[in-house]
Amino acid sequence: MKGLLSTIISKYSIVDFAKNSTSFNTIKSGLYIWYYPLKFNARNQDSLNEMFSNFYKNEFVTFSNQTFLKVEDKRKKLESFQINTKIDNPIQIELTALADNEKLNEKIMDLMLSLSIIGTPLYIGKSTPRDEESSRNLANRIKEHLDGRSDFAKEIFSRDKDIDINNLVVWAIDVSDFDKSVFNSYFETNKIDLANFIEIHLINILKPIYNIDYGKK
Repeated sequence: MKGLLSTIISKYSIVDFAKNSTSFNTIKSGLYIWYYPLKFNARNQDSLNEMFSNFYKNEFVTFSNQTFLKVEDKRKKLESFQINTKIDNPIQIELTALADNEKLNEKIMDLMLSLSIIGTPLYIGKSTPRDEESSRNLANRIKEHLDGRSDFAKEIFSRDKDIDINNLVVWAIDVSDFDKSVFNSYFETNKIDLANFIEIHLINILKPIYNIDYGKK
């Protein structure tokens, strides 16, 4: 289990900003999961604690607005409510032994950004070419989102005009390569769309904001 999990992450996954869509052009059939990035900003003189404090005062509001889920039980006619994150006494640390705030902050910002993919997904999709001869790949599908040629992109633009879809984080998994290496191309040989199978189950389990809020699967 541990070995396979680390292999999936290291060998069959690509994580990058959506704007770098060409990073995903090696994946023909795969899943892609979109996340709102954990973005931290700091001035040169800011301490690590000040950087996090600024995040909670500013970026956290936008992050929360993009990752909350509206819930409504129409059968019982209950009022909608939001599942959201509450700030509750965020921890601070003493940094008396660390003088280079700028370098420290930069490394922590990179760490937090990389951890974006453990958050609530915004959207889960899949891309599978219609036939083996097709030159279409996952990068083509992501580019369609960036160009506004998808329901997900339209909902992003309508929900918040200030959100730049180019700067969202995408985690892609090469399902076709995984099938070939692990299952000896069993699913491809039997014309089974493994990416679609996993996509639907992930949507049901992880409940991505845009898939659930707008019924887009």
